[in-house]
Amino acid sequence: MAGVTIREIEKSFGSVAVLKGVSLDIEDGEFIVLVGPSGCGKSTLLRIIAGLEQQNAGSILIGGELVDARHHSRRPALLTFTNGYHGRSYMGMGLSARMNPFKVGFRPFPTEIYRMPFPDAYHRVTLDDTKRAFDTLFRSDVEPTQIAAAFFEPVQGEGGYNVAEPAFIAYLRELCSQYGIVMVADEIQSGFGRSGKMFAMEHFGVAPDLTCVGKSMGGGLPLSGIVGRADIIDSVPPGGLGGTFGGNPVACAAALAVLDVIAEDGLLEQGLKLGAYIDRRFKAMRNNNAISCIGDVRALGCMNAIEIVADQKTREPDGDLAAEIVNIALSKGLILITAGPTRNVIRVLVPLSTPMEIIDHGMNILEASINQAEAGNGRPPHQHGANGNQQ
Repeated sequence: MAGVTIREIEKSFGSVAVLKGVSLDIEDGEFIVLVGPSGCGKSTLLRIIAGLEQQNAGSILIGGELVDARHHSRRPALLTFTNGYHGRSYMGMGLSARMNPFKVGFRPFPTEIYRMPFPDAYHRVTLDDTKRAFDTLFRSDVEPTQIAAAFFEPVQGEGGYNVAEPAFIAYLRELCSQYGIVMVADEIQSGFGRSGKMFAMEHFGVAPDLTCVGKSMGGGLPLSGIVGRADIIDSVPPGGLGGTFGGNPVACAAALAVLDVIAEDGLLEQGLKLGAYIDRRFKAMRNNNAISCIGDVRALGCMNAIEIVADQKTREPDGDLAAEIVNIALSKGLILITAGPTRNVIRVLVPLSTPMEIIDHGMNILEASINQAEAGNGRPPHQHGANGNQQ
């Protein structure tokens, strides 16, 4: 299968382009194709919108990434990171960090998976900690030349909306390039405009070897895909990777409509605007003398979160209080979702098309719910110093 010819660029989203008029030698025809952050042309056509190897769910997709990486490298071992989440397929569970309820009762999991610390300044995990862990891993458990792929999220979703540090992404890229490890960015949650760019990796200026996409891509219909280097994806022979529901025409049509809406309605710019506003509101709540439970505010584009803690100095997580806030908000008409190892992070993923007055209404409910939950738990307000910093 050779001879891909690109005749026309139809739309562009920063460094990402939608191409119209791609001809293959398997048959004549017009296709619309999404080229991902690695600008991979042919392999993208085979795995994205055209749908020849599209999977029906994000977690199943992770198995596809694994097949590509292991088949290409002929290596057995895999790397993943603390607080990562990669779906509920068997391999997805093995790669993911959360035990309850995702993994309890499903052992044994696939072997040769090594979990490394994800740098996280708020939780006092440094990049040096990660580097030392890699040094120990390579000395004691597996040689780097036996590692097929490294799976990571640019923004950890289930893990608590921990945004990757640019220095960590650069280090991981250098490490993977040095040892021939396939760098896999799981953008199933962060892709398609959620971060204010088509892909969150664009914020870091680093191209992964493979990228998982899904969720927002299908506009609510089941659709996911793999974007990656042609030499990796094409190493799997025809029929080596597929599924019963691959290439569903209705889901593919929905994805094309999603791309139209993102471009025509300026949703990337809108996402940055909404995310910045929510971030300002969260920071104002944290600095409010009446609120003492917000330990950290995190955001990348329109991916926003607050971490609920029992003590702002010790940063002790308070999952019970977070659950109470969510329940109170629900009684007021606002649906929220928690994240993090102890479910003490409240994450906000508003649709990029949400009117500002709706955002305001939701944030007002959330702030009132935090105040009510703290009052019900007898939490004292925190104090500020003369410079406004929390004491």
